Amino acid sequence: MAIGQPSVSRVLHEVLDALNQPAVVNRFCHYPTTIEELRNLRESFFEETGVPGITGIIDCTHIALTTPVENEHIYVNRKNFHSLNVQMICDKQMKILNFNARYPGSTHDAFIWRNSRIEEFLSTMPDNQLGTFYLLADSGYPLRPWLMNPYLPEPAPGTPEARFNERMTQIRVLIERCFGLLKNRFRCLLKDRVLHYAPITVAQIVTACTVLHNICVENNIPLIEDEDFFNEELDGYENAVVEEFGRNVLNNNFVQRGREIRNFLARTYF
Repeated sequence: MAIGQPSVSRVLHEVLDALNQPAVVNRFCHYPTTIEELRNLRESFFEETGVPGITGIIDCTHIALTTPVENEHIYVNRKNFHSLNVQMICDKQMKILNFNARYPGSTHDAFIWRNSRIEEFLSTMPDNQLGTFYLLADSGYPLRPWLMNPYLPEPAPGTPEARFNERMTQIRVLIERCFGLLKNRFRCLLKDRVLHYAPITVAQIVTACTVLHNICVENNIPLIEDEDFFNEELDGYENAVVEEFGRNVLNNNFVQRGREIRNFLARTYF
């Protein structure tokens, strides 16, 4: 295109600055902030899945970057490459409702969740609403009334608990497909491409791509599916149960309440 590198760099940063404006991000990436919005989102999931209570699917994905100049070691993830560990929540249309691109690759998914605005919002709901809205997660996340993860160890086949795990796994595929769709649209986010920028700029690029992805979803902009990109590699936390017993009595109570809600769902609907 006969455009010099300085011009490309200037234009890139102008676009990133525009798409990272809080008003823009909040317009296109919005997780419910009211009970009414949560009810509407819950109803849309129920119509699609037949499972009550779901208000989003949560997981993390790694965005590769070149070796940072500062604190290099904290960006090395468990697969031994430098990355940001980006948490995302999607809806049934694979629109990204919330994301967090602030943490380096070595950060555990559960830590990112524990320090997120959405966790604070859901965990401080009135008692009569606690557990009526929840996110669906893998076992890398702690069981809570507002965060459902699968039964471990794997239940015996044919039991309600086993059917619960199977159905929830089918639903959780949506977040993996969402990651694949995002990276297929913006292939600079693929592991093998590697972003040659400082972590703060990489986070801005992730934000810009997320906003543009949601604009595409809202406007039904088609994309030819490429299975090589849609099969996002699973995180591998399926055996890393995060119960957080012993942290404090409050967490233990939440774990017990989460178990009760999960058992109710399994025995009532599966």
